[in-house]
Amino acid sequence: MFSSSSRIRNWTARRCWRRSRRTVLLLAASFALISCALTASQLPAETQAFTPADPPARENPPKPGSSVPPLYFFYVIHTHSSSEHLPFTDPSQTVVDPDAAAGLERIIRSLQETLDRNGIKASWHVTTSMAKGYCTAGQDDSIFHRLQQAGHEIGAHAHNRDQIHPAYLALTQECGITPKVISGLLVEASKVPGPLAQEIFSDAFDQSVALGMTLTTENLAPSGGKNPLADVCTAFGDGNDMWETTGNLMFPWRPDFAAGNVCIHNPDSPMLLVNHVSIEVFLEGGTKPDVLGADSFAALRTYLDGALAYMAAARPARPAVWGFVTHIIEYAHGDGTSGPDADSIAALDSFLAYVDALREQGSLTVATISRIAEAVDGAR
Repeated sequence: MFSSSSRIRNWTARRCWRRSRRTVLLLAASFALISCALTASQLPAETQAFTPADPPARENPPKPGSSVPPLYFFYVIHTHSSSEHLPFTDPSQTVVDPDAAAGLERIIRSLQETLDRNGIKASWHVTTSMAKGYCTAGQDDSIFHRLQQAGHEIGAHAHNRDQIHPAYLALTQECGITPKVISGLLVEASKVPGPLAQEIFSDAFDQSVALGMTLTTENLAPSGGKNPLADVCTAFGDGNDMWETTGNLMFPWRPDFAAGNVCIHNPDSPMLLVNHVSIEVFLEGGTKPDVLGADSFAALRTYLDGALAYMAAARPARPAVWGFVTHIIEYAHGDGTSGPDADSIAALDSFLAYVDALREQGSLTVATISRIAEAVDGAR
């Protein structure tokens, strides 16, 4: 047992450490952005196509109290293994493998500790097997309950339309958590041509809305090889023309799935789509590394800096968002059952500290998907 005085000293030390680290990173962030602004001032930003290795032109970062609105930042974590039946022993999902369950939970706990240390709440999207494997009906002490109680958001994750209802039922009945957010639907849609992808998305959104899941996160930026709609849609949402310099579609929109066109914004649609950066940002030589590291987050940072440059240049009058997605197993080797990789977690910690410094500066606001939806609706 620690005494009261020792607990106070420990709390004070942690608070001072976080403040000192934030100050150093804030200075580094400001210097980096200003340096890039000076380097890129010779070329207009709109002529520079975005690539992760070559950050786009950017102006000085927005300052607190300036006319530049803060960027809404979010982080989505797809909470499942590469073996989708885990933590169960096999696809029948009847017997939990205790060693696998313990290893995956260590990753989740390590990620939560890293997020909480930097004051960032994530949106965790859970598959059927993970919800069933970690939750027991009538009990509220699962890892997902603890995440929710700590201020994180819990959503559903489905890789095809047949998984939507089971994922929802597992969260509501086993975990006692009612999700508002659904993700993962791009997996099925990306396997077919554009017109069929429209049908898949439209049907998936219809099913999700019927269950009360009216928010979704996907990557539909018309770049890379992940968007099946790039060849059939001339626009995505309303005014989303910044993707070449940000790698993202920063204005959420309400896809007109009832009309069979999820690329078109319909203000009366019940579904809100919040776009995130493609997982392709982490590819190295066309291949995703076994675990994310410092180079992975250096590439990701160029996207974030490009989004901040857009905010400084465009000063949009409506909420603009930027976020990224990872899977829990990208912080662990293999299928994740051996637990987290310390160096990978440290790389995430460094990136989130950079985000925290930008928040302290007033350049961005950290938000869950539900909070972003409230901001979008409040601006209508």
